[in-house]
Amino acid sequence: MHTALVILVSQGVNTFLVALFTFYILWRLVKRHLAAIARTVNDCDFHEPPREADEIDRVASAFDGMGMRLHRAYLDEREASIEREACRLTASLVMRGSSEFHQLARDSNMRGIIQWAEHIAGKRSGACGVRRAAASTGARVPVEGDPAAR
Repeated sequence: MHTALVILVSQGVNTFLVALFTFYILWRLVKRHLAAIARTVNDCDFHEPPREADEIDRVASAFDGMGMRLHRAYLDEREASIEREACRLTASLVMRGSSEFHQLARDSNMRGIIQWAEHIAGKRSGACGVRRAAASTGARVPVEGDPAAR
């Protein structure tokens, strides 16, 4: 029993001394680096811009550029998706026939999509063929301000 108590106390003292030594070494390293950081920050004048771009500035500008390109690509894809959907809906409605087309245009929010498709078709000389499809089937494509479209 006495031997177990001696071993326990000696291991406790040994662990305490190792922890104290480790704490002292880490404290000196951290204190030295913190003192160097404090001196550097104290010497800096943050009111004037840096003289030249460093690595962090180049990385930040690269991320900003990537973010702008991703946003532009997202907007382009969203616009193309809307255009594809408008063309698909317009073509399917034109194929169903004139009366069903006008009924759906009156009952739903399709008028805006149809007008947008008309606008795009006019700008891109028949991008989704709204007028051509309507002319070939004899259907009328509603246009804003047209009393027959209401």
